[in-house]
Amino acid sequence: KLGTLNLIVFTEDRMVTNNPLHISFSRVKAWRRCQQQHYYRFVQKIERKQPSMPMFKGNIVHDMLEASLTGGDWKRVLKQYEKQFHKLFRAERDQYGDLIGDMKRIREGYLRHWAKDKLKYVKVEQRYEVELIKGATFVFKSDALVKDAQNRLWVFERKTPKKFPDEDVRLSDLQTLLYYWAWSQLGKKVAGVIWDYVRSKAP
Repeated sequence: KLGTLNLIVFTEDRMVTNNPLHISFSRVKAWRRCQQQHYYRFVQKIERKQPSMPMFKGNIVHDMLEASLTGGDWKRVLKQYEKQFHKLFRAERDQYGDLIGDMKRIREGYLRHWAKDKLKYVKVEQRYEVELIKGATFVFKSDALVKDAQNRLWVFERKTPKKFPDEDVRLSDLQTLLYYWAWSQLGKKVAGVIWDYVRSKAP
């Protein structure tokens, strides 16, 4: 199915210009959901003025925890998001409630719960590419690769749902399947996937 997508998107992006085509999971997801949505976002480059509430919260939690776990300055990360938050209209801020306080409580609860965790980060989020066919690559940003106490390598994916999904959701998740495949193509022998679920509601 990814190959079929390539052919369609090739025509859409006018590959006769010999511009390289980069296919991400977000692009695949948009195409499968609605081809018009895909056209608006990836061809016309139309973006939302403000991220949705779940996306905004998820970005804060993700960036803040990554900074905490990799020796970065999580307070600086939160400060940057706080500036964005105060730029919103009053009605929009009211929808978020005590957003900054909630984010601090989520971070504290997460680190307290996993204080004795033995996972070791070996790769943090950055862009990687895997060639699909000539002129087209699959691009991805995996949250991390981690090693466990037995020195096994795992794909690490952090999610911020309202409630924890069941096993069926995990086993049918296309994103982690593609990331698992992509890492294997880059020569990484991964044992599987670890989902790190962080509830978006503060404890």
